[in-house]
Amino acid sequence: MEAIVAPSVSARLGGMQPASISRVEMFGPKAPVWAFLRRFGGPADPLSPVSGTLVFETYPVLVLIALGWTLPAARTAGRLPKYNPQRTKAFSLEDWRHVCNSASATFFRLGLNEMSGWLEEAAAKPAPRKSDQDALDACLCLLVALHMGEGRDCLMVGDTLTGYIVGPYSPSLFAELVTRCRLIGRNPADCVRTFRPDQVIAPGNSRQDAIDETSVTKPHHLITPAERLAHPIANSEVEQKSLAIAATWNLPAIVVQLHKHRQRASYGAVAGLLGILPRGVMNGRPQSQEYSWVVAATGRQRGWPTGYTTEQIHPECLRQIREGSGGVIDSADQLRRWLVNRNM
Repeated sequence: MEAIVAPSVSARLGGMQPASISRVEMFGPKAPVWAFLRRFGGPADPLSPVSGTLVFETYPVLVLIALGWTLPAARTAGRLPKYNPQRTKAFSLEDWRHVCNSASATFFRLGLNEMSGWLEEAAAKPAPRKSDQDALDACLCLLVALHMGEGRDCLMVGDTLTGYIVGPYSPSLFAELVTRCRLIGRNPADCVRTFRPDQVIAPGNSRQDAIDETSVTKPHHLITPAERLAHPIANSEVEQKSLAIAATWNLPAIVVQLHKHRQRASYGAVAGLLGILPRGVMNGRPQSQEYSWVVAATGRQRGWPTGYTTEQIHPECLRQIREGSGGVIDSADQLRRWLVNRNM
């Protein structure tokens, strides 16, 4: 499992520590994990029906990648946030706030206001401790449980004999892990699976047979990109291309395109495309020239990135603002079409 996941972590400038029974304090016969497993029903098989209490293993880093919470970097895949305060040389308070605020916004959307509030308080800490990071990672693991509880597509890497981890399904991450399996001579069907509770989807298939039949009756705007890729609605080459691109959208990827093409887009347009609240779009994000292309759509600051100094705004973006040129993409649908046209 680690041989499959570790390269994806490394590609985003992160590191993955191998699990080994030689690390006695964590995996030896007297390690706390075994008592924990016995107390809560033992390890679950994600591919079998679950009754009672069982334990699923997950991995916070995989959550960050799957949910698109990486940060812009020279590498196409971006970089993972450096939010472990124990690693003082690498730790970034901005990255810490980014993860806290991203998680807070997600819990808020789920109606879990108490969890959201705790994460907001954690984001405001000037000097978080390792115990704070452990609690934050627990919140990320809880998001996986909620994801599964909602019956949404999930990702399983590994197997029940040698070890596995589960996380939210991401089309781009799924394809990346399948490719990795082939490169190291592993059968993707044995190592990388997409599943819903009691429902397994094999890699490389069209996914159409595995999509919940109720999705056929959903309004088009409520069908997820993953469902649309397998849905009869996606019956044209252009539509399929559009939805394939939509399935991989996240904020860093959108910002890369806006910056590359010197195009401004409103907070509302970006939020609508990502399915989040406009006020949470830039939570934890740096006020950098790359992000200055995301701007306000109304009010006195229309066309300006909120809270930026002129030095933090890209020179071309600043020129467009002052001259009233360039225009602002101010709807999610307009932004979707613009992104598709740039990727055709």
